[in-house]
Amino acid sequence: FDGAIFAKEKCSGLGIVIRDGKGLVLASMAARIPQQLRPEEIEALAASKALEFARDLDVTDAVLEGDSLMVMSALKLKNFDLALFGLFLQDSVVFSSGFTKLSYSHTKREGNTVAHNLAKLASNCTSCVIWMEYVPPIVMPSYQADLAGIS
Repeated sequence: FDGAIFAKEKCSGLGIVIRDGKGLVLASMAARIPQQLRPEEIEALAASKALEFARDLDVTDAVLEGDSLMVMSALKLKNFDLALFGLFLQDSVVFSSGFTKLSYSHTKREGNTVAHNLAKLASNCTSCVIWMEYVPPIVMPSYQADLAGIS
């Protein structure tokens, strides 16, 4: 998952890609959020929406991967009482209960390009767009490059 902020449009976006164990896409999503959130808030919201999306697809064994160290650390430690984005993470706790196995992984932005490009694509969406078993053509180059790096 990843989040993006569009200051000019005064809105935010999120991108989510759900893959199987081989790295193949099960589903992807880009969603426009009608308010301009702070970076940690959109990342926390994207994490929550990623868990909800995976649960809706009946995924029970997952690794939640994002590039916000602050959000990923808070999720791992389940410590978000003092975080400004804590309310967004509270939803993650609810959605995480549907998984038999769930782990959290922080990745650098370079390892999160597919979700990042989906989040950027959200600026062109009116609300939420979902693609089943593929990513949109504009995101395909980053997906293919990422997949080539998976052994």
